[in-house]
Amino acid sequence: MAERLIIVAGAMLHVLVLQIPLVVRDVSYFSLIADPSIIVFLAMVAVHTLWEGVQSMGTDTAPAVHVRGAVVPYLTGLSLLLLHCVLVVEFALFDGSHSFAGQSGNGLILLGAVLMVAGIWLRVRAIGLLGSSFTSHICLVPNHTLFRDGLYKLVRHPSETGLLLISFGACAVMSSVVGCLIVILVLYPLSRVRVAYEDRMLHASFGEAFVSYARSTPAYLPRVRLFLDRTTAPLRGE
Repeated sequence: MAERLIIVAGAMLHVLVLQIPLVVRDVSYFSLIADPSIIVFLAMVAVHTLWEGVQSMGTDTAPAVHVRGAVVPYLTGLSLLLLHCVLVVEFALFDGSHSFAGQSGNGLILLGAVLMVAGIWLRVRAIGLLGSSFTSHICLVPNHTLFRDGLYKLVRHPSETGLLLISFGACAVMSSVVGCLIVILVLYPLSRVRVAYEDRMLHASFGEAFVSYARSTPAYLPRVRLFLDRTTAPLRGE
């Protein structure tokens, strides 16, 4: 119960801190906070923080084995926080009226919300599937197994795919080119570094089993062929 309360308090504090740029502007706070883009963005940030936090309860408890790239998770977390801050500051500076897509702002908000929801679900589901084997650090836990079911049958790193969807979705909701650049130039390279560390670690631990898995399963996006094979399979006997 105490852990859940800490997670809720942390999510609320995060959302409150993000609103500081809206308060210090000489424009009415209530006119800014009523904008659909900032409402959707803050709501999605809260949902992501709460849901992932609750889902992660009970993980990271086993002693880590073969820790690699210890600084990468912290850099990723800081970069995500930087992205959130930049999006809100940019929004506040332009009084919530900017958009790199002209009058299609509502369409971007909807697209971004869909991406964020999909990304949040992917991350939470990926954490749930791994259970006690999940760790925010780049390491193995005792009796670690090579998980290849569910989402992991389609991609090797669904939680990283989810993180990128959440980040790009946030940029779409807030109509931010600067945010997209942060994702492309900072978050994505950090994700690639994490994936490389994890793949090398799994290769060293599981050998040919991981080589076979990596050969048939992409890191981020499922192969279209997987879905085509499923839809065309019944036709092969015709």
